Amino acid sequence: FCWITGNRLFKQKGINRLWNPHVSHYYAKSKIWQLWCDTVNSGICSYDTNINNQSTVAEMEPMMIKVWGQERVDELKRKRDIYDLRIKTGQDPRFPPIDWMLSMIEECKKMKIE
Repeated sequence: FCWITGNRLFKQKGINRLWNPHVSHYYAKSKIWQLWCDTVNSGICSYDTNINNQSTVAEMEPMMIKVWGQERVDELKRKRDIYDLRIKTGQDPRFPPIDWMLSMIEECKKMKIE
């Protein structure tokens, strides 16, 4: 089911891709790129919700708390504040460096969520 809408997700032959499972990020890579691969920042949603209705992502927070716990969600918000400040003060670039992106893709391929 979608963490944002609560609707059931299917991945069956003949079903429109708008209802296929997709990863949604509470803090978008375009805003706080350092949190892109943080598991607490990620949730399952429909393609349509993630791509066409991005403004609804805030509705994902109750499910994040249920799955990850309030402490971990609060820690994610603290990280957001730190990285946001780093970007605004020029300590970190506005967009992720290519080498960082490639290394994170490799790390994600190795991840196991338990």
